[in-house]
This record gives sequence, structure tokens and C-alpha cells, in this order.
Amino acid sequence: NDFLFRQGISHSKYLLSWFLTFILITTIPTLCTSYLLYRYLFVHTSFFLIAISQLLFTINIFGMSFLFQSFVKTVQTGQTILKVVYLGVTILSNAIIRPEVPLIAKCILAIFPQITQLANFELLLILDNYPNGIDYTLLTTPYNQITLSNTFTIYCFTFFAYILVATVMASYENSGMDCLSYMKYMIKQFKNAGYKALEERDNADNEFQNEFDIQSGLKVQHEELSVENTENKKNKKYLSINNISKYYGDLTAVNNFNGELYPNEIFCLLGHNGAGKTTLIKMISGLESPEKGDILLNGTSLITNKKYLYKNIGLCAQEDIFFDYLTVTEHLQLMCEIKGESANMAEINQLITKIDLVDKKDAITSTLSGGQKRKLCIALAITGN
Repeated sequence: NDFLFRQGISHSKYLLSWFLTFILITTIPTLCTSYLLYRYLFVHTSFFLIAISQLLFTINIFGMSFLFQSFVKTVQTGQTILKVVYLGVTILSNAIIRPEVPLIAKCILAIFPQITQLANFELLLILDNYPNGIDYTLLTTPYNQITLSNTFTIYCFTFFAYILVATVMASYENSGMDCLSYMKYMIKQFKNAGYKALEERDNADNEFQNEFDIQSGLKVQHEELSVENTENKKNKKYLSINNISKYYGDLTAVNNFNGELYPNEIFCLLGHNGAGKTTLIKMISGLESPEKGDILLNGTSLITNKKYLYKNIGLCAQEDIFFDYLTVTEHLQLMCEIKGESANMAEINQLITKIDLVDKKDAITSTLSGGQKRKLCIALAITGN
């Protein structure tokens, strides 16, 4: 997920792609299940009503999955949490829909689709025994204070609520954090508001110098590539890192780091394990957000302008992240599209030639060697700009 977001794909496109994939995978099994229910269980009920009920339940499961995923950073963690919650609610659902449970409690707990599905099934079983079976006039017939129209309405409401809340939680494009991290960040910002004067004093005292930062353990080394750099430094800072700090609980990963990058030069970060090199790179590239400080690219903040960041900074990650069944050329085309650029085949072929993968341009990435994959990673980092 971080890889796709880092390349500039919007959360709405990410959500839509997963939703369409989910629908394609589940529609046929859902319709088959609906037919079996219609054929052997709800024999007097309209197949359309059963199918709608099943499809609404299915897309609610998708919505709940997406909501849980927005709270965490890894798919594995999200899946584990979802399975535990799903199993627990399913076990308790029979007790929740009993007549003695207040209606307001049922409505609140109906945010879990299993509760609504069980209530819906119970209604269908009762109403299916009517002499003429279930027709549309029975949609408002209550049982245990609930009607079929209620369950359909709850399905629709909870689905849109799931998607709305998940999108708001997961997007935070101006923060680059998941929901829990963002809430912690906002709480810290609120607490630190009273210390603004102290922070301003600290910022003034932490002027960037070309030496080891005592607190972060990072060293900055500039390698000038041309005599033009002298003039560039006088006229323009390409990238400016101003008093950046990052905390993970009680751990200070980066503490008041300052740095400047100029055109036509290589900027090196040197430091021992745990000094904060990777964390700093993540903040510059948009994968993490600092607790304080700012990063400016040509005078534009990268903290509050993620789209500008994604379009102008390329990241070659430590790990290889590919789609195993796409070719080298298809990866470069896809990355252009994600970054909002048209895929110019002439430029793509030129880039493939530069990284010496001409003979592998139509090969799927799972067949590439380790060195060839690193070359492709570099190409992906500079694609689209």
C-alpha cells in the first residue's frame, strides 16, 4: 500500500480498484449461494430479494475490511484483526438479536454486517412461511422490532459509512500517516502548542553544519560535481530540511535534523545502525511525517503538498516491490500512469536502454535476476518526470 501511495496513486483510485476486484471475485459465488438459498430454503421468496440481501452483505464485508485496514500499516495485521473481530461478533450475534435486547442496541451493533445478516435471515425464514410467501408488501412487516426494509437500509448506510470513514482515515494525504499515528501526532501538536516559544528558540539554535549531529548521530557529506554549484548555492536551495524530528513512542528516531541539497550534487547520509537514516529518507519521500519541522522543495512544503512531492521526488526503496506478472515495460508504463503522466514509449525504451534491460523488456519481473531488479527499481524511481 505504501508503495502505491508513495508513487502518487490517490486513495479513491486505490479503493475503487480493490472494490472492482472484490466484486469480480465475489459476484458469481454470491449469486450461486443466493440460488441455492432460493431453491432449497426460501422457496416462497423472490430470488431478487435473496440476491440483493446477499450482495449487500458481501459488499459490507468489503467495507468493514477496508475500514480495519485503514487503522494499520500492514495487510497482515489488518487481516488478523478483522478475522478476530469477525469471529467474535459472529459467535455473539445470536445473543444480540434476541427480543429482549433494546432496539437502539441492535441498531448500534448493526455496524457489524453479521448482525444485520442474521436478523435478515431470521426475517426471511419467518416471512417465507406466509401463505403467499414474501412479496414486496412484506418489506415493512416487523419481527422483533425489525423489518426487511430496515435491514436493507442498515446495509446501505453501514457500507457508505465504512467507506467514508475508511477513506478519511486512510487518505490523510497531508500527513502521510495512518489514523492512529495521525491522532497521536495531533495530540502531540496540541500538547506542544504551549512550548512554541521554546521550539522557535531551538530552531534558531540548530543551524545546519557539515558535521555529526550529536543527538541524531547522522553526518551530512556534500560531493560537489561541478564548479557551477558555487553559483547554485548562492541563488537557490533545491531541497531544504528544517529542524525535522520524528518520534516512535518514547524513541527519538530523528532529532532536530537540518540539511540543504543543491542542484548538481550528491547528498550522502552517514550514520550507525539506528541513527535515523531510513526514517529521514522516509520523511523526505512522503512515507512518514515528522512531529515537527518542515521539508521544502523549491520553496514548496513537502509535508503539506504530497502530490507535488510524489511528482518531483523519486524513491528507489531498499526492497524490490513489483507485480510479478507484469513485464519490465508494463511496469514503467504503469508508473507513468500512476504519476499522472502519459506513457511515452520512446522515452520508456530509451530508459530501458540506459539501464541495460533491452533484452528483458518483455520479460515478467519474477524472471529477473537480483541485479536486474535493482536496475528496474532505479528506472521506476525516475519514471514520470
